[in-house]
Amino acid sequence: MRMLLVAFMLALTGLAWSQQDTNLQYRHWQDLPASPLKHAFAEEGSPLINNLNLVAEDSGKPVLIRGGGFTKANLDWLVKDMGVRTIIDLRGFFIDDNTQQLVVHSPQALERYKKQKQIDKLRNLSPRKTEAYVAQLQKELHTPLQYVHISATDPKLLTYLDQATPQKPAVMFCQHGVNRSGTAWGMYAAEHDWPEDKALKVFGISNGKNGYQNKRDIDYGYRVFKSQPKNASASVTP
Repeated sequence: MRMLLVAFMLALTGLAWSQQDTNLQYRHWQDLPASPLKHAFAEEGSPLINNLNLVAEDSGKPVLIRGGGFTKANLDWLVKDMGVRTIIDLRGFFIDDNTQQLVVHSPQALERYKKQKQIDKLRNLSPRKTEAYVAQLQKELHTPLQYVHISATDPKLLTYLDQATPQKPAVMFCQHGVNRSGTAWGMYAAEHDWPEDKALKVFGISNGKNGYQNKRDIDYGYRVFKSQPKNASASVTP
């Protein structure tokens, strides 16, 4: 009798997990039904954050968010209002806060930097200041927060994205929320065997200013994922 009861409880647990899994939805915030979450993105987040988009939600709670470089006000909204617990910074170059000199991670990043006419990274927090402010928020809120500075093509990135839940949402961002974020999203979509049109639809530019979906960068993410060893991120424990 006891074994039957245990088996019954395990079956219920499995059913609960199955139901929970089916609640995970991947969609643009504009495709959400009328809800407090949609209102928050439309009225509060999107006017505040460059190219902000919800890419995954579960029962009206955010799971994965992407956007452009952040100010303190942006991080306040994400952490305090949206409950974000993991902040994934994909930027590859920045101004060093102490020396005020350009620091780059690659020659390509330097070229992109030189081509920019408006250096909006001086308005946004640099990676070092972002990390410091996340630590400040963690202390202020008495809540564990995780800041990750990682390349958009690093296979370890998928581990951080896969571990996002409604209880521990994650945000990934680059300077403008388009190119490197698109590459990272392409890797994530490829990992989950999505057709590329689905990845493009979910990723779409949320504020409509650019009027395009960056297919090139998502395509690149697919190619990067397919070129990597299958277990490249299996041993990573953030």
